[in-house]
Amino acid sequence: MSVRSPRHPQRSRAPRRLTVGIPRWIAFLSLVVLAAGSAVLAGPAGPAVAVPGYSVTDDLNTNPAQRWTMWNNQTGSHGFSTVGANTWGWVTKTDSTGWSEIGRNVQFPEWARNTHYCRASIDLRASADGSTSVANIEVIDRATWRYVSLSKVYVTGSTWHSYSTAWAPSPTMPLNLRFRVSLLGSGSYRYLGVDNLTIGCWTIA
Repeated sequence: MSVRSPRHPQRSRAPRRLTVGIPRWIAFLSLVVLAAGSAVLAGPAGPAVAVPGYSVTDDLNTNPAQRWTMWNNQTGSHGFSTVGANTWGWVTKTDSTGWSEIGRNVQFPEWARNTHYCRASIDLRASADGSTSVANIEVIDRATWRYVSLSKVYVTGSTWHSYSTAWAPSPTMPLNLRFRVSLLGSGSYRYLGVDNLTIGCWTIA
C-alpha cells in the first residue's frame, strides 16, 4: 500500500526503518561478500549475478542546476558547492518544523517493471561539529505524489557515507519518478550535503 506524500515528508507515516551510512569501501566489500554467499547458495546452477537493467547516475559535477531543484519550508538555505573537480548540493535547516529539500526527476523505461529489485543510493554528510542531521530519502510517483520508497536516515559527521532506499518492481510500478532528500527540522542549525546519486532497477540472473 502506498503512502501519499502531499509534497512534503510524512514523518508520522514514514516507515520506522533506520538506514545506517557506511563508508564506500565497506559498502563495496559487503556487496562482494553477499555475491560470494549467493554463489554458494546457487550450487551447480552457478552464482547469482546482478545484471544491470536500467540506472541513472549523477555526480552533480556538470551543470547540476539543470537537473536538481531545491526548496526550503520555513527557515533554511540551499545551494551548490565546488572544491576542485567535485560539486555537491547542500541544504540547511534552523528550526524545528518543516524541511529543506533537494531532488531531481527520473524517468524509467517500461521494461524496468520486469526487473527483480530497485534501489536509490545517495552520498550524504553532515557538518563537522558532530551534530546529527535527520533526513528522508524518498522516491515518489510524480503522477500521484505517493511514496514508492521512503527511508529515514541519521547522518553524523562531515565524512561522506552512502545511504539507500529500495523497493520491489511490479507490473504497475510508476515510471515517472521524483528522487528527493528532505532534511527535517530539529530545532537548531543542521547541514546536509548531497552527492553521487545512483537510482535504477536490476535483474538477478
